[in-house]
Amino acid sequence: MTGRLPGVCSHAIPGYASQRLALRRRVAVAADGDIWAARVTRYRIDKWSPDGRRIARIERAAPWFHPWEGSPGSPREVRPLPVIAGIRDWGDGLLMVVLRVADDEWRPMRPARIVQDHEVTSAAQNERLFDTVIEVLDTHAGTVVARTRVDERMTTLVGRNEVASYAEHGEWGEPKYVVWSIALSGYRR
Repeated sequence: MTGRLPGVCSHAIPGYASQRLALRRRVAVAADGDIWAARVTRYRIDKWSPDGRRIARIERAAPWFHPWEGSPGSPREVRPLPVIAGIRDWGDGLLMVVLRVADDEWRPMRPARIVQDHEVTSAAQNERLFDTVIEVLDTHAGTVVARTRVDERMTTLVGRNEVASYAEHGEWGEPKYVVWSIALSGYRR
């Protein structure tokens, strides 16, 4: 693929360090070869051509996801704001959006431990801080065709239809993950 997507130079933005999360993007190749890109802190997904032209925009007005910038604080201390964790084009005008949101039973919690004056949040605590929302959008109609919420902090999109979540650390200290296969059933155009 050739071409460039419009970008932002970090050295040109005052206060960049405090806003770096708001500048992060989730990117996926569209089924037709174009590129989907979404800011993690805003439920707006743009489709770009290889030569850098925006050719489509989906902006979801979800009452539980308001655009935000800057960090509200540690998710252990302040209810975490939603973020787009990943996007995936399934073809046929369907786009899967994986979002990390505050756990339904979120409560402030103390750090798991303090190491060299730094508060550490454990993997187990992260599981109690976050849930995952998965939505499938019809990119032609601009509608949500499927939605589910799971009591897991899904962290990474893997392959075309899979999402990984942390399970535990093994006896040698290595992380173990569960890979979830996501499928859409019962949907007809």
